[in-house]
Amino acid sequence: MKMRWSACLVASAVAACLAASALVAQDGSPFPLVATLDVDEVVADVCFAPAGNQFVVSGQTTTVFDTASWKPVRSFPQGGPDLAISPDGTLMAGRGTVLEMATGRSVWSGSGGLPLFSVDGALLVVGSDPIEVWDVPTWKQRTTLQSPVLVQPVALALDSAGDVLYGVTFAPESVVVDAWSVATGSRLPPTTFSLWDRASLASSALFSGGQGLALGAWNLDSAELRDSFPSLLGPLSGAVAGLADVQLLGGGKFAAAALGGTVHLLSVASLAIVASFGGDPAGVTALAASADGKRLAAGGRSGRVDVWDISALLPYSCAGFVISKVDWEKGCVTLRNETQAPLDLLGWTISDGEKEFTFAASVSVEAGRTYTACARVYNPSSSDRGLTIEVTDEAVSLFCPKLCGGVKVSSKEP
Repeated sequence: MKMRWSACLVASAVAACLAASALVAQDGSPFPLVATLDVDEVVADVCFAPAGNQFVVSGQTTTVFDTASWKPVRSFPQGGPDLAISPDGTLMAGRGTVLEMATGRSVWSGSGGLPLFSVDGALLVVGSDPIEVWDVPTWKQRTTLQSPVLVQPVALALDSAGDVLYGVTFAPESVVVDAWSVATGSRLPPTTFSLWDRASLASSALFSGGQGLALGAWNLDSAELRDSFPSLLGPLSGAVAGLADVQLLGGGKFAAAALGGTVHLLSVASLAIVASFGGDPAGVTALAASADGKRLAAGGRSGRVDVWDISALLPYSCAGFVISKVDWEKGCVTLRNETQAPLDLLGWTISDGEKEFTFAASVSVEAGRTYTACARVYNPSSSDRGLTIEVTDEAVSLFCPKLCGGVKVSSKEP
């Protein structure tokens, strides 16, 4: 006999059930809308201050909003793309200029390359040709970093520790990822990727930030460069040339990509589109995620900026659970957290290949501990109510949440 699965039977849990949730392609956003702003000009860039207390929208001019009230607190006559805010939130860098956030006073002007502050805020990296490294306290140039590809980088990023600087440049038929030691300026071994369709990729399809680089064809983790991001061409219908921006979310588990007037949320694990929702109908031109991963902002051509609460992404575990035991006679599946940190079973799916059960509410499992999903025997009032197993000759499989790709991570034969 086959196993019988029943998911989302408890009314209070239906809203949290990923198997029937709004986190699929649709017109409306699956995330709460925090604010909608109007700056009355084409948005070139949006940026959250690291502390999350301020939000910057840049077009021909720049406006700073207080995120408690979402009211504008100051405006600057300068504007443009590629904003960077210092870790302490006191300085804002654009292409060729650095301003004080509080006053708008210019404290530095120079090469018009991509700006990036070091993790401690002591250095400003400018992605010109060559890359320039400036000492922030004195505003004296410390060193220059040369790439064999004699063009300006299209993206800059630091690893999570701030020890290694990465620069991405386009060679005639490849993408070159250079690396340097921040402390010494010495060049580290570069990584080169073949660029099979250069015409379909644009620098706007790049994201640079503290957690890594996302390119139209690859996911480049700052700590360990990987070519496991097969392509955004497939899920976004080959329209990478129209991609406005890409942001990594949820610790790199997800990517937000803007295409036309739509924001797409993709699983990094599978590149499947797990959510699609509307931004500025005139076209989304810029994306930004807050440092704590709780908010996503999208600005567009008409001057509209939407800010969503995406904190629902944070608890999802994309790995770490395995099936340690199945009791077909009693109707129980025991899952083990094999990591050194607590994990949440929300969104995890148990399946026999035909029917499936998805955990519809939060179930936290401590490091190294197990949880037995067995509604009739052990957990009559828990979130796994509705899970029943009969005698079967079929294997039981465990799948990670759909937002993490929905891939099989463990299975048990009877």
